[in-house]
Amino acid sequence: MKKGIEDTGFIKDDNSRIIGINLGWDFTTEHECGIADLHAAFGINAKNEIGFEARKNTLVPMQLSYREKETAAIAYYPYPNERFLEEIVKTTLRISEREEVAGAWDEKSFCANASLQYRDTIRSLYEAFCNKNGVIMLGGGRTPISNSGLLLLDYARIPGQWKADFRENDRQYREERALYRKLEKESGVFELLENKGKGFFFLGVKGVDEKGNPRWWLNPYDQNVYNAGSFTTEELRQWAEDKGPVIKKARG
Repeated sequence: MKKGIEDTGFIKDDNSRIIGINLGWDFTTEHECGIADLHAAFGINAKNEIGFEARKNTLVPMQLSYREKETAAIAYYPYPNERFLEEIVKTTLRISEREEVAGAWDEKSFCANASLQYRDTIRSLYEAFCNKNGVIMLGGGRTPISNSGLLLLDYARIPGQWKADFRENDRQYREERALYRKLEKESGVFELLENKGKGFFFLGVKGVDEKGNPRWWLNPYDQNVYNAGSFTTEELRQWAEDKGPVIKKARG
């Protein structure tokens, strides 16, 4: 579980009412592996529907917990560990004077910790999940190379127009993702890099340029010699031959 550095904060509707939390993100492997395990633990099958409705929990795992002491926190950790929540809110997610809420997550767990003035908000969000009215999803990055933050939402508090708009956006997003997966498959890049022994924490198409050519995001192994960043298909093929901008230039 890694702390979200970018975009962490409360999510508010048009009337400034808090409806959920963005646990934020960082350029870290833990925030690039998806949330399939979280969805499975909470009984979420996003393939059956679209919109927020596709991301509501149908199960309430016994490891979901709420803590209220010096701060208020909601957490899910799949492994039995009574000290986990106590430790993380006092270390990784300790609230600074400049923060209202801090979040950490990975593909299997999450925790949000807030100052006590938001105890009702955190407790209400916990109760939403207990009532099978919680939403777990990844929010879109602000730029093509941004990672997504983990969002925890109270479905009952989401405005009706937001729900309608997101259903349409989700339909378009799924079509876009399908295109990106098609471009990845047709490129042969994964097979080429595997054959050349190039490893990575994450590699995938994140967008297309004005001509429809894919732009990839690469987070490689061995970052002492390889750059992470946005690359074209041709640049990845050059990497396979130990050439191009993925290779870090020697200093001297």
